[in-house]
Amino acid sequence: MGRLLRWDPAAPVPARPGEGDPGDAALLDGLRRDRTDGWETLAANVRDWQVQDDDYLWTEGRRQPDGSWQLGYPVYSGRVDSIRSALDSVGAVTPAYHWMTFAPPQLSREETCSPADAVRLATHFVRGERYGDGTIGSALLDGTLFAVAEALVGWYREGEAHSG
Repeated sequence: MGRLLRWDPAAPVPARPGEGDPGDAALLDGLRRDRTDGWETLAANVRDWQVQDDDYLWTEGRRQPDGSWQLGYPVYSGRVDSIRSALDSVGAVTPAYHWMTFAPPQLSREETCSPADAVRLATHFVRGERYGDGTIGSALLDGTLFAVAEALVGWYREGEAHSG
């Protein structure tokens, strides 16, 4: 139960493979430790996390010269785009997890998540952006994006400490 409330790097990783969810161990095995540029980007953003006013803006819909309507859409800052790109490059956005089949994992009371749930969440909101504009923005504003980056950076650093 403690693992559900707060991630402990020493706790065993439970296996719960199933249709569309390969389980925690497989999701973590899919992360790419060799993508140091992506890990450095995530770590740099976790260090001094603060949502900036220009991180997530929504354009207004407007009529085009031809009479058609252009719907509003989200515009993300370069920083948010680099975080999204880093999540993808380190393998945190994975086709192994069928994100449309499952509800997104919930953050703990402390607003944290396990590294495997961070992979699930990253897959949910990065892939979800294709189907619902503003999904990444919502994750940014409610703290989920930070929790995901923090959990993954913690996992990466823990592995680096044991390998060095």
